[in-house]
Amino acid sequence: MAIGGGGTEACKKYLKFRDTVPEKLTFPETQVDEPIWLFWNTGLEQAPEIVKTCYQSIKKYAGRQVVLLTENNVQNYINMPDYLNEKLKSGVLPLAIYTDLMRVALLEHYGGTWMDATILLTDEIPQEILNSDFFVFHNSLGEIDNPVLYPVWFIHAKQHNRTICEIRNVLFAYWKRNNHVPEYLFSNIVITQIMRSSPEVEKKMPYLNSDYSEYLVRVLGDKFTEEKFNWIKRLTGIHKLTYKLEPSIDKEETVYHYLVRNL
Repeated sequence: MAIGGGGTEACKKYLKFRDTVPEKLTFPETQVDEPIWLFWNTGLEQAPEIVKTCYQSIKKYAGRQVVLLTENNVQNYINMPDYLNEKLKSGVLPLAIYTDLMRVALLEHYGGTWMDATILLTDEIPQEILNSDFFVFHNSLGEIDNPVLYPVWFIHAKQHNRTICEIRNVLFAYWKRNNHVPEYLFSNIVITQIMRSSPEVEKKMPYLNSDYSEYLVRVLGDKFTEEKFNWIKRLTGIHKLTYKLEPSIDKEETVYHYLVRNL
């Protein structure tokens, strides 16, 4: 089945809730100034080496507060509704989807930049992103009617931004009323549908292609050369990696080995 079939139809049914604020979503009186948000459930101590490397790179280039959320401190920043917590505990709601809900709620309430814990920075985040009211990368799969134009691994939003508010409302409305994942990339589909219905938002948003950010992950097992690494860094300073790697990738000459041993 093509990506987005069932997910797109499910999303369209819930766009009518784009102005409906979620019930029972509350926040403690925590003061943060549009930080970089990260999440790793168990904390860094038990995280894979690549996640630790990514975290250190983000701290290096952040230029502002970095909040690492874990299962032990997330309640200091957000109180998710009981119906979602119960679905998470029962296994109805996967942790990845629960995290999607949490990220859009945090961004709407506090503002800031959500970055997956497997993002590596080799430069500062471009000012054109930081100056934007709302930003997501653009995914060009070469399809005119691509249902997942916007990935969720990097989202920047100003506090109480209208677009992130609508994304939050639609996602929470769906999961309040449903117990199944219509599609793994459902959150991406919701963002795409919201953006397509608000072309003025897309026009104001900087166009940055996610293809460049997803190049480094493809060569982690390749032999490292300074020339090639510098070329990749010139493409972008924001790199989406993965922790799902074979142990054999950690050989002395690989790009992966260089990253976790030298950055």
